[in-house]
Amino acid sequence: AVGNEFEDGRIHYFHDSGVLLEHDRREGLEQLLTGTLVEPGLCNKLYSRKLFDRFFEQNRMDLSIKQTEDLLMNFLLFDCAERSVFQDVCKYRYMVRTGSATRTALNDAIVYDPLRVRKLILDYATGDIRKVAQSTYIDICINSYNLLAVSQDTRYLHILPYLRQEILAHWDWVRMLKRKRRMIAVLLKISPFLHKVVYHSYAQYIKENIYE
Repeated sequence: AVGNEFEDGRIHYFHDSGVLLEHDRREGLEQLLTGTLVEPGLCNKLYSRKLFDRFFEQNRMDLSIKQTEDLLMNFLLFDCAERSVFQDVCKYRYMVRTGSATRTALNDAIVYDPLRVRKLILDYATGDIRKVAQSTYIDICINSYNLLAVSQDTRYLHILPYLRQEILAHWDWVRMLKRKRRMIAVLLKISPFLHKVVYHSYAQYIKENIYE
């Protein structure tokens, strides 16, 4: 679990239920990819040293990735582990500052790396976990489209047609998403203009009520 601590003293926790669970390999990977329980950061996890032997032997980590690299590294380590233990206690907080450059400015890493990471995970995923990788890949395509569609930074607008094409080409994967995400995808399928109008209002509401 992690928490966002704001300048006015508010703390927004992600989970922090206190629950203690043991997962097998598949369950651990699923929880990590979906974020239902396991948060993707590295800073709140402990690993057995022997896992890193296999991790380095596989040599699947792309060191050029600067954003969402925690998720990829965690995926590769969880993939090496037979089991994992999850304790939902918040020991780590992010300080959230209004106007922070990390929250407002787009760059190549922020735009491209999350897509690269989810695509790599999709390539590496096998067995039962592949469907989870498919749903989370299409989810990041939708999320990236949402981000760029309402951004004032116009440098990355050329990516929108590609993202929409990916979403439409893998529409069966969209059906695996939660209802709210499916509704956003349907709006995007019907009309990119309608999607932009509706999602801009939604994003503004979230910003004013949660992150400000």
